[in-house]
Amino acid sequence: MNPDTGDGAPEPVSARQGGTPRLLVYLGMLLLCWSLLLFGGLTRLGFLDNEGRYAEVAREMLLTGDWITPHLNGERFLNKPPLLFWLAALWFRCVHMDETVRVVPGLVALSTAVVLYLLGARLWRPTAGGWAAAVFLTATLTLSEARTLRPDGLFSAALCLSILGAVQTLQDGATPATRLRGAVVLWIGIALGVMTKGLAALLLPWLIVVPALFLAARPTAPSLRAACVETMRQVPVLLPWQAWVLGALLAVPWHVAAGLANPGFWWDYVVNQHLLFFFDRKFPRDSKPDPLWYVWALFLGRFFPWTFLLPAALWREWHAACRERTPIVWLPLAWAAAVWVLFSLSRGHLEHYFIPAVPPCALMVGAWCDAACRRRELPGRARELIPFLLLVGVAAAGGATVPGVLRATGYAALVPASGWLSSLCFAGLLLGGAAGGLAMHQGRRSAALGWFALTALAVQSLAEESRVRSGPLLSPRELIRRLPPDLVRDSVPVYEAGEEYQLCGVLNFYLRSRMLLPEPPGFIPPTYLAQDVGRLFVPRREFSADWARGRRRYLLITNPEEDLGRPDAFPQPIYEVDRDGKRQVLTNLPVRKKFSGDTKQAPGLGR
Repeated sequence: MNPDTGDGAPEPVSARQGGTPRLLVYLGMLLLCWSLLLFGGLTRLGFLDNEGRYAEVAREMLLTGDWITPHLNGERFLNKPPLLFWLAALWFRCVHMDETVRVVPGLVALSTAVVLYLLGARLWRPTAGGWAAAVFLTATLTLSEARTLRPDGLFSAALCLSILGAVQTLQDGATPATRLRGAVVLWIGIALGVMTKGLAALLLPWLIVVPALFLAARPTAPSLRAACVETMRQVPVLLPWQAWVLGALLAVPWHVAAGLANPGFWWDYVVNQHLLFFFDRKFPRDSKPDPLWYVWALFLGRFFPWTFLLPAALWREWHAACRERTPIVWLPLAWAAAVWVLFSLSRGHLEHYFIPAVPPCALMVGAWCDAACRRRELPGRARELIPFLLLVGVAAAGGATVPGVLRATGYAALVPASGWLSSLCFAGLLLGGAAGGLAMHQGRRSAALGWFALTALAVQSLAEESRVRSGPLLSPRELIRRLPPDLVRDSVPVYEAGEEYQLCGVLNFYLRSRMLLPEPPGFIPPTYLAQDVGRLFVPRREFSADWARGRRRYLLITNPEEDLGRPDAFPQPIYEVDRDGKRQVLTNLPVRKKFSGDTKQAPGLGR
């Protein structure tokens, strides 16, 4: 934004100016505070169900010594490439085998913020990069995602690295050496993404870069065909042989080794895990797609409270792209659009697939914040107050309704702290919105946006505290810890697996034991697992007969995705050992006095 005219028009990329040291100091303070929140109390919350599978695969990688073929519950698990498993296994080997492994996604989130700073500095100026990093770090769900062991944050960071390389390669005036370095960074990012989430990492950068090249060429091209030709003419600069060979050396060897060691891997990896999954036809159907309205709404919530600034940032970036007509100015818009459109079109979309759209939105909002702060000592316009008024409105509405909803649904009884935490959260939003709006009205835009960031940081900390207090509902760790050790030692652990049998991983991790899995009805194994399915599952009829005979004690943990108290789900006799809000622990024999626990006939389960 041009500080002299104050007309909202974005200034050219070529008109960059140096960074503001004061803002960089503030960014350093933000990083310090955020890091204390990030790395403090990592073990307070046990692994969640999905999280536990990745921790267990890493644990079994150390037990088996097989770093090529990941295993889960003692059998092959090739649903994901192994980069996250390798990083977690290295942490387990070098530090400790517990929840502190969440340092890995935390460092990944900090690395993403650094890459966003570099991207903002290249696209605009260092202060824009600082704002982009601040926006990313203080978006509501960034902290919880950075404290969760799953591959999506690592995939998003790899994509950011790829775009940084593309920007360096396509920048005007870049020397051949600079272009080569940029292409190397691009292909390293692609390789890391492929080793994290598969072939989507190879596709997405081109769905971003090629449209950006086309949109930059189209206004000056005499025809659509000429624009396409001009676009294809620029693509080879991103494909120097040194760069893509390096990317291949990083990504191809594991795929070749996994294919040679596991018959059926290639069909499952290319067709089943990618193509069929895109159309929600994968087998086994181990995930249920989220409704499209839900994933869109959750993305806006994930980016809260910066969501209120996103429309203005998109409008500003659109005008900048139309004015300058260079590929790198189109990249943030193409980046957000590619992720949004690709996963919206997928019939197997899940909410966390939209996480890679957060960094480009942070970039554009950061650029808007930087441009706004450069207009000093000018009174705030009415439209600039809208985000703060919306924040105040959300805070007032939430404070008036959410505590009552928590009580009415019974959640407040299950998590007693949820009531006062939600009230404190909305009070903080109200205070931050009001203070920020007042500062904006006075023309102190840096202070106003600083209030936005501080408010977001406070909301993050309260949301994470609420998540930790909900631990017994989210993780089976405390339930397993309450089980008498001698009862666990003298029992065969069983998990009531659905098609998503991989949820047994969190139980494997905390019990340090293989789980017996009754075969899910209608289970169709992936091709690489077809020959091993007899070892992975026991037929339900055989299990039921052995349970009823009582020749050995079973300790069955129910599926948290199913309702409790289902009368026809299990054979008789059934005794309940313990339960939490989502799971029951059942056994087929009464607990004798030698055990330190006690059981009772499970209510509602007899026939």
